[in-house]
Amino acid sequence: MVQCSERSLKSYQSFGCSAETEVQVPLEKAWGLWEDRELIPRWMPWIKSVTVQSDDPKLSRWLLSTRQFGRDWEFFWLAQNLTPIKNQKVRHRLIPAALYP
Repeated sequence: MVQCSERSLKSYQSFGCSAETEVQVPLEKAWGLWEDRELIPRWMPWIKSVTVQSDDPKLSRWLLSTRQFGRDWEFFWLAQNLTPIKNQKVRHRLIPAALYP
């Protein structure tokens, strides 16, 4: 199941999606896949890369790459990890584009 929403926040627009699927894997293993952000492109095919920022490991630059509607699309964003709830909830927030190069 995929759910998406769109909202405007002052000078930039955000688009959020969530997806879920059930898999037969121990929770600790699934949690470990999220903790190593740079490995996410191995199991999330539309994410081309995730680069943890060397000057601040709470920040990561994500690159999405997909072919939709007969054309190639690429989007990138900077995410800041927030304190997770171990084995329950992964949390991050997007940094507005005006705040990073």
